[in-house]
Amino acid sequence: MMSAMIAAVVFAGLFYALNQGTTMIQQERENLRATQIINGRLEAIRLCAWGYTSGSNSVATQLFNQTIVPTNFVDYFYPATLGGFATNSMTYQGTITVETNIAFFSATTNGTATAASPPNYSNLLARVTVAVSWSEVHYGITNLFSRTNRTFVSFYGLQNYLTSQ
Repeated sequence: MMSAMIAAVVFAGLFYALNQGTTMIQQERENLRATQIINGRLEAIRLCAWGYTSGSNSVATQLFNQTIVPTNFVDYFYPATLGGFATNSMTYQGTITVETNIAFFSATTNGTATAASPPNYSNLLARVTVAVSWSEVHYGITNLFSRTNRTFVSFYGLQNYLTSQ
């Protein structure tokens, strides 16, 4: 009787550990997919040149065109190119923020940060922030997750830099 009780406790602990292990692996997969989504969006944005078309009706191009770089997007754990669709996949909600002419330059003297005059190329930089959030339900509890990454892109885009070499 005693050995059956010990075996029951050991097996219950074993199955709980297996369940927790698979849950952790799934959460890490979701986190990795969010990172892949963010990096994919940032790399695509780095290829965009930005500026304005010439002429009387000046129109923002590429980086500021919301059909090319949308401010909000939805992506999935299993992308459509791999046979995924909304009903069988984790949904990631994303936002893209593009900031230009921002005061992000500072100097530090004796541990005190002060505003510094921006370098002459500062108007040729834009700060792009991509944020992704998703939620998952585990044992009836909804867990919210989010990841964010920020980078700078240049006025001329990466493709112009690469082709001018």
